Amino acid sequence: MTAIDDLASPSFRQLPEEKREAIARAARAEFAAYGFAGASTNRIVRACGIAKGSLFNYFEGKEGLFLYLHALAGREQLERLRAARGRIVAGGGPLGRLSRAVELSLELYEADPEGYRFSLTLAEPDARHLVPRYASLFPPGDGEELFASLVAPEGSGTDPALARALRWILVGIKFEMQARIAAGIAPAELRAELLSALASLSGLFKGVDA
Repeated sequence: MTAIDDLASPSFRQLPEEKREAIARAARAEFAAYGFAGASTNRIVRACGIAKGSLFNYFEGKEGLFLYLHALAGREQLERLRAARGRIVAGGGPLGRLSRAVELSLELYEADPEGYRFSLTLAEPDARHLVPRYASLFPPGDGEELFASLVAPEGSGTDPALARALRWILVGIKFEMQARIAAGIAPAELRAELLSALASLSGLFKGVDA
């Protein structure tokens, strides 16, 4: 059992899969719509048909539920990126590989807009105090190592400074996606905007493997 699994009580893990998923769906929808601070556990329990006492028996309050759902989503995203390694590395140089990774992320949003909106709620101001605890649920440096292996793999000759710059670009993209999704932009329009912006960066990377 992992640290992520420990966020849910044994009684929750013993529930039928259908019931666990119903609770998770209701909670994700609530957090995606209202963020961490605005989410209501009363609405969550009404939506999935359980007693409020049961919810708090399953998780350490709203905070524990929020972290559990984010940890599951984070683990799934890492697994998807690892599974797509071949597709991303085939993107060419570092900037091309970064574009492939962003395109994959956009495809996930298009396939599940609510789930993707939920994934961005951890970066909102009302939830940032939970980020250190969230990070502690994963092996140290796991995400950084994955980023390096995909965008600047060993032996690729990518300059470390360039790899850092690409990582900063990725962080900026995440914040831009968060703002644009909150503004209600359509997935197809968001894809066009971000991929066009990445393509325009190619001129800044002349002379490097981008």
